Formats: sequence, C-alpha cells, structure tokens
Amino acid sequence: MTAPASGEGSLNEDGSVIAKKIHDDELLEEGLEESFPASDPPSVLRWEGQDGLDRGVAPIRPPATFSKEHREFFAVSEDGWQQVAPGIEVKVLAGAFDEARRIGHQNRIARWAPNARLDEVKVHDYFEEVFIASGSLLVTSQANPSIVEAFPAFSFACRPPGAKHGPFQAGPDGCVMFETVFFA
Repeated sequence: MTAPASGEGSLNEDGSVIAKKIHDDELLEEGLEESFPASDPPSVLRWEGQDGLDRGVAPIRPPATFSKEHREFFAVSEDGWQQVAPGIEVKVLAGAFDEARRIGHQNRIARWAPNARLDEVKVHDYFEEVFIASGSLLVTSQANPSIVEAFPAFSFACRPPGAKHGPFQAGPDGCVMFETVFFA
C-alpha cells in the first residue's frame, strides 16, 4: 500500500482514505467525519475560516506516488529559457508538472525584464510558492484593485489553489523569482 502524499489525507488500515478538513492554515486531524474507499475518495477538501465561514474548496486526488529526481548543486545556464509572455522568461530547474493530469511538482526560475507586465488576474488549481530573489514585483491588491504594493527581493508568497493574484509588473530593475508549483 502506498502512503498518500502530503495533504491528500491518510489511509485507514483497510486502505480507505480519510478526508481532511482544512481550517485556515491547519489540517485538522481531529473530528474527521468520514472515511471513503480509496477507489472513491472525496474530490475536494473544504476550506473553512476560523470564524466558521466557508472559504471554498481545494481539490484532492486519491493516494498516488510521485517522486522528484535528486539533483545536487549545479550552475544555472543561460540556455533553456522559454518566453511565456513579453519580457517574461522561465527556466525549469527540477521536477515535472502536468496540469492536465493534475500531478507533479516543479521548481523554476522566472526572469522578468524591467517593467514587464501581466495584466490579468491569475487563478489556478495548484499550489504556488514564489520567492523574489532580486529586483521587485508590483502586485495589485485583490481587496482593493486601486492599491499596488511593491515587494522587494527576499519577499515570499504562498498561494493555495483558487487564490486570486495579480495583475503584476516588474520593478524598474526587473525581477528574478524562484517558483514552486505542485498539486496537493
């Protein structure tokens, strides 16, 4: 029997999946209400605020195995960069990510030219973590779109599935970010 990946629930002795309820930033182990056969697990985790209000859902998958290759330190070369938008390039460092199959974990570097922009609000069904290594990134507030906040190097964001973010603009010196994306 394969143990579930982190965040997918845990297994009962009979192999059924225990659904986990999310309460703000914590996965609650107590008060789990139901168990499901591994062949038919729930399709989402419920996100509930500390005030008890429903915050939405995060998709989950049945237990699966996924491993990432072992890579020791290596120099990041100038080849292999892919342009994803005008003035924005990415380079995959490790892992594999298949959005259509909803599996994977990937580390990459994103390099934004000075003042490069993404004008749309982004929403996706996977987790995303972003560390600004150099430069700065201007981010439009989701609570008040008239507010744009500048985040300098050594700023970090951690976004669960369904989190709205953007629009974005690199600062006058551009921006280099380390990004990790993965499914729960």
